[in-house]
Amino acid sequence: MTQLTEQPPASTPTGTGSAAPSARAHSNQARAAMVAVVVLLVGGGFSVARRFADHKTLVQETEKLAVPTVTVIKPAAEPANDELVLPAQLQAYVESSIFSRTNGYLLRWYKDMGSHVKKGELLAEIDTPEIDQELSQAKAARQQIEAQLQKFRRPLGEPAQDRLRLTAGG
Repeated sequence: MTQLTEQPPASTPTGTGSAAPSARAHSNQARAAMVAVVVLLVGGGFSVARRFADHKTLVQETEKLAVPTVTVIKPAAEPANDELVLPAQLQAYVESSIFSRTNGYLLRWYKDMGSHVKKGELLAEIDTPEIDQELSQAKAARQQIEAQLQKFRRPLGEPAQDRLRLTAGG
């Protein structure tokens, strides 16, 4: 049987052993890991500190806004500068036709179409020469009849009504 014997490692040309470079690499990796851990811890600390500061600011703003602010004013009517003009059509419930009772000419016109009027208010004056002539004829006829009545009263000495009844009935 053969025996295995361990031989010492071969020496390097620099004169150091082969264990030194691996130990250095291991210590460099440990340092890098430590630096990474420290950087992560510092970054985490800043993140936590910023969150606490934001939370504190949020709590202060919430407390400030939790108190209701009310502004009170006394309402007053503003003067109307412009009239409100809306498109519309105005139509009466009942339409009444107006007919003249006489012929004539228009002398004066007091109200225009669409004007507001009250009951009994004068709208226009009409000149009626034909009716005026008929009226003056009727007045003249009345004066003639009164004159004749006076003429008949004097001789008989009786009232005119009785005289007229006698002539009409007799």
